[in-house]
Amino acid sequence: MDNERKLNLIYKQIIKEIKPTELEVRAATAQANELMERLKEIVPRDVELRITGSISRGTNLRGSTDIDIFMLFPKGTPREKLVNDGVRYGKALGDKNKGESFEIKYAEHPYVRLFLNNTGLRADIVPALAIDSFVERITSVDRTPLHTKFINERLTEKQRDDVRIMKYLMKNYRIYGAEVKTEGFPGYLCELLIYQFGSLTSLLTNFSNLKLPAILDPSTKSIDMKDDITKTFNSDFVVIDPVDPRRNVAAGVSKESLARFVLIARKILDNPRKESFYGYRFSSATSHRMFMDFLIENGLDSHLLICNVPKKSEDIIWPQLRKLRILICNEIKASGFSYLLGTQWISGRNGSILIITPKQKMVSRILKGPPVFIGKASSEFISRHKKADALMISDDTIYALERTRFRTVSDLLKLAEKGTLVKKRPDVSTKGCKILVNKIPKSMADDAYSELLRCIKI
Repeated sequence: MDNERKLNLIYKQIIKEIKPTELEVRAATAQANELMERLKEIVPRDVELRITGSISRGTNLRGSTDIDIFMLFPKGTPREKLVNDGVRYGKALGDKNKGESFEIKYAEHPYVRLFLNNTGLRADIVPALAIDSFVERITSVDRTPLHTKFINERLTEKQRDDVRIMKYLMKNYRIYGAEVKTEGFPGYLCELLIYQFGSLTSLLTNFSNLKLPAILDPSTKSIDMKDDITKTFNSDFVVIDPVDPRRNVAAGVSKESLARFVLIARKILDNPRKESFYGYRFSSATSHRMFMDFLIENGLDSHLLICNVPKKSEDIIWPQLRKLRILICNEIKASGFSYLLGTQWISGRNGSILIITPKQKMVSRILKGPPVFIGKASSEFISRHKKADALMISDDTIYALERTRFRTVSDLLKLAEKGTLVKKRPDVSTKGCKILVNKIPKSMADDAYSELLRCIKI
């Protein structure tokens, strides 16, 4: 059996597992209609209500049938009024008697996420301007109804199922979604890519051979490598929005996420196996043991910093936590140590930073200076390191042997605990954090092992 036939059989098996059931679709549709009726009693008559998102485009996954309702304000509505009124209407929609609660989320402007606790669904209530063309928009979300129209007029049912499989694949490899913590492929981008290439297999084939720079234009289904376009968008990977040619739909996709997808595509095409679509699966019963075994077998140390974070949106906290992790890793390198990987996650009120390093203990380290023949620089190096235990010349280059301030990475991280290692972010600080060396609380084992797999598996 050739690989294409194998893939088609795999697709058929997967789509049976991930396509929403008829009961789920009916329940979500009924809930969306009920919310629309409640909203009609709140918003003015000139505000049009419209269901958008993957549920309206038939590309949603089983168990992920969330609802997106756009409140489309008439043209000419000032931005401030649109946002303020839209958030007020969204908040008023919640019914405490039904156990509903809300959270303010942020895109280009705030919107309301409603948690329908009686059904397990959630609904995003988003204010936007009613527009017929991208030139009329006042916020980026105003284009969303145009996206829905473009997709619904073009995708076949088979292609919608291909989008579902693509989303499922990317979710399992943690590269799906436009969130800051993911830097992956948003749903609309997945839909455009399937439309551009016609099928999931064709998409995988094209991405397995992807070379940068690459400019994809779904409106013409063309692929180009023009430097002027990549300079305009300041990106080597551009997917031009067919409803707004000034926008790169792939702007939020990191190079790492793109590279991971290229490798995933190659792996699937080289050896089509259903298991390849499942990503980083593991059992919660063994996650703690597997994490610790990885450390022991590879002679590594783990350093887990557990910080308190305020009850704010992950969109706000995540970038700050990531920046702290990067700064800490930079300090580790600057102090002469090395590290294998660093990552972070948020769970409730805890922001966790995990750094894995080789086992290291230093008493002194060698610092490389300039060649002797660069007179001023070599003299300055000698002056700076005049208290070194040794100043040496090898060939024509000066080296200094100095005692280290910190014997181990753990010694260095004690400064983080005091809050003096790196500058705090507005909402996140390492001061007072709990630091665990080669210890992972069992309650955090799934998060830690999941992050480890994401970092070390391709």
